[in-house]
Amino acid sequence: MSHTQEEIIDIILASKKLVFLTGAGVSTLSGIPDYRSLNGYYANKINPEYLLSLGCFHKEPDKFYDFIKHLYHPQAQPNIIHKAMHDLEIRSDVTIITQNIDRLHHLAHSSNIISFHGNLYDIYCTKCQEKIDLEDYLKSDKHSIDNGLIRPDVVLYEEGLKTEDINASIQAIQEADTIVIVGTSFKVYPFAALIDYAPYQTKILLINSEDVDNPRIKYKFIGQAGEVFVKIDEIIKKEIKDKIVIRESHKYDIHQIYPLVEEAFKPMAYADGDEQNLVLRLLASPSYIPQLSLVATFNDTIIGYILFTEIMVGQNKVLSLAPLCVASKYQGLGVGSALIQEGHRIAKELGYKASIVFGEPEYYSQFGYQQADQYGIVSNLEVDSKYIMVYFFDEVYKESIKGNIIYPKQFNLGESHV
Repeated sequence: MSHTQEEIIDIILASKKLVFLTGAGVSTLSGIPDYRSLNGYYANKINPEYLLSLGCFHKEPDKFYDFIKHLYHPQAQPNIIHKAMHDLEIRSDVTIITQNIDRLHHLAHSSNIISFHGNLYDIYCTKCQEKIDLEDYLKSDKHSIDNGLIRPDVVLYEEGLKTEDINASIQAIQEADTIVIVGTSFKVYPFAALIDYAPYQTKILLINSEDVDNPRIKYKFIGQAGEVFVKIDEIIKKEIKDKIVIRESHKYDIHQIYPLVEEAFKPMAYADGDEQNLVLRLLASPSYIPQLSLVATFNDTIIGYILFTEIMVGQNKVLSLAPLCVASKYQGLGVGSALIQEGHRIAKELGYKASIVFGEPEYYSQFGYQQADQYGIVSNLEVDSKYIMVYFFDEVYKESIKGNIIYPKQFNLGESHV
């Protein structure tokens, strides 16, 4: 029986234990082909299943390698479906069981992902088990050290699934109150058999461009999945915007701030593992400005934190933005943006002229931060200058603020400090 978008969305938003079963159709919006459509990976291929089989890998590794290389799309980014599934974590306990091997659910920062068929980007040498970088694998399927065959850790035809993934999937299905099947023909087994483990009372939904004939599926929306998830994400973001509170931090907040900072920076390549202790040092330093230590709360729980402290550029007192962090399940929902904008508003009221940040240009440029050295603001840090950025609270300060950035000793940067 077909249902409207609104009916499907209401069921999803009411769920407390939600499981998504996702297939290749979820990633087509990210520019990754599916497998069986006219433009899919299998189009115009003779016996494509063989090319992705264990037998082909062992008997004709050149054919296997030539085919599997075309499955890689390292520039692909999560689309609205991946993002909305992640954002639903603020309302529900969400598990994603995916057939996809493209890692996009991981890039969307979803917390609980079962990669049922593995991950293309987990690559290893079959001889010595050493992990291999994608860049090296795309150059050769032979390990440069021992000449062992290299392969990705995906489940090939003729190859068994990992027992732990099967067990974890069954458990998630058995505990779910709602299961949503998205972007899949639902013909590949044992993936398609997972819903057989669902309790009778569990609601099973289908959001798909094509129908799936299965008596367990009682709720169906046949159409573009992206349209449904755009609306879901809009509802969640509005809910966050309406309920988020930004306030000055209190002493007792440190018990939430410390683990929040630690968790937020842990997966970042440039993190040094000291960010949470940096906060403690700065809060106890003369550079600390109470009005500019801000938390974002949602339902009385701290979900984001920003700290501006006083530093020097030449003879000018300015601000350093460090750190800014948002709990993983709330990332991408505008929490960081709200913290930055409120921090800027207060800093301007306090009479500060500029803010310096060491961060990703793609992110901070959204808020008016620009490369600092073009204004004569320089750092002794041994990092690419594009990561040292400045925001002026008024255009008139662009000409007057110049010189070396001088951080206080609490930053432990090993350069000049006050």
